[in-house]
Amino acid sequence: MFHRPQIGIDLGTVTMMACGKNKEDLILEPSLAAIFEGSSEPAAFGREALRLIQQKPSSFTPVQPIKGGTIADEKSAVELLAYILSETGSNRSLFSKKPEAAVCISTGATDVEKRAVKKALYISGAGRVRLIEEPLAAALGSGIPAEDSKAHMIVSIGGGKSEAAVMAGGRIILSNTARTGGMDLDEAFCRFMNDNHDLLISPAMAEETKLKVGTAPGFSGSDVHIIRGIDTVSGLPRSVEIHSSTLERIYEAPLKKILNAALRTLQSLPPETSGELLDRGVVLCGGGALLTGLAPWMSDVLQVPVQLSPCPVEAAVKGASLSFNSPEAERQL
Repeated sequence: MFHRPQIGIDLGTVTMMACGKNKEDLILEPSLAAIFEGSSEPAAFGREALRLIQQKPSSFTPVQPIKGGTIADEKSAVELLAYILSETGSNRSLFSKKPEAAVCISTGATDVEKRAVKKALYISGAGRVRLIEEPLAAALGSGIPAEDSKAHMIVSIGGGKSEAAVMAGGRIILSNTARTGGMDLDEAFCRFMNDNHDLLISPAMAEETKLKVGTAPGFSGSDVHIIRGIDTVSGLPRSVEIHSSTLERIYEAPLKKILNAALRTLQSLPPETSGELLDRGVVLCGGGALLTGLAPWMSDVLQVPVQLSPCPVEAAVKGASLSFNSPEAERQL
């Protein structure tokens, strides 16, 4: 009998992830394509694309195939997805059917966006495509059973967007989306360095700084980080010292947009559901959830416990792969 592999996929703006059903191994690749300068032809995808762009920036144009969990560039998205599917090994056996993919998608995705995701997966080599709302997938990946009839709340902070959702019995009952994510924190820092220090820095430097000394409001210490870039006046390399307290102020505005999505969700709940969340709290996931002090800062404002998912970065893709075992989640695909 021919076997159809089953694969969970998270279409991240910054990182695309895939995970086979019931497997621990994860495929993580930058959601990036390197296009030959002056051409529409892609040279590479994922890590190889990032390497080419960093080594020869004048020879390649970076393209983000995925933005906010939806298809932004169909051609490069199809080829990146085909590469991801091949990396999972789902097409290696002559006795395997084309894989079945459970793909995370935003709760606010339009029918047009859903069709675009399905089309890209089919063209890239998937035999069947099912969609699962990202907060529900993140809940499954964080250990929340889909069949649990009690209310649970997830706040997922990705690279390009964030979602706050309440679910019960394997269904999303309320959600709010903020078109703000970890990349917005990096972009705010890049603008600050340009405007205040005449220093042009790379997105990679902004990300490194955020991970090393970045904090949520009220949680900065005395850490200092050396920022290296190009002086916008002289064009020469230069470095600047930045304190974590400065980063705290820079990040506050984008973080409040994410917080407000969670706040709107809580304020829209009926009293009995709000009461359940007082005991159970909110689960925080996504790459942006790793920012130092974020969970306690959100807890202070929301007045409910906020805890980090056991696997914040991989929660959604693991949940997508686990959804094949869950009849409750399957109804949502």
